[in-house]
Amino acid sequence: MDLPKPNACKTLDEINVGDLAELTFTLTDDDIHTFGKVSGDYNPLHFCDDYANTTIFKGRIGHGTILQGKVSQLLGVDLPGLGALWGRQQASFLGPIRIGQTYKVWVEISDKQNKFATYTCGAEDAEGNTIMKGDGDIYPIPAKVKAKMVEDGSLEKLLA
Repeated sequence: MDLPKPNACKTLDEINVGDLAELTFTLTDDDIHTFGKVSGDYNPLHFCDDYANTTIFKGRIGHGTILQGKVSQLLGVDLPGLGALWGRQQASFLGPIRIGQTYKVWVEISDKQNKFATYTCGAEDAEGNTIMKGDGDIYPIPAKVKAKMVEDGSLEKLLA
């Protein structure tokens, strides 16, 4: 199976405070079903119209952690990309995500330490309302590992 490839492979020295990556996506019913299958979270709020219509949301909503999955996508594909390991993630969910609506998710490097970078992240709906915000730590690929991959030619094969 051909899988999408990361766009970047940055070491700690190759990223800077202020570096930003973002993506836009539209939530689908299939996204909710796939996430439910993977997570085991079949809360009726996500799957049952009759129940969800009785809640404060007045309809089904997506799992908020789908937004964290999109943060993971950004970290593993774009910033820093290939070889990155997630160390910590904190998030506050400020609004629902709804089927058929489009969202922007972003990650920005806010600090660098000895072996990891700290980032802020967030998600907005199409009207610009913040629906998720958070921060975390990411461990980029070690420089010596990347250098070996460049030397043996494997890095080029793994990047888009």
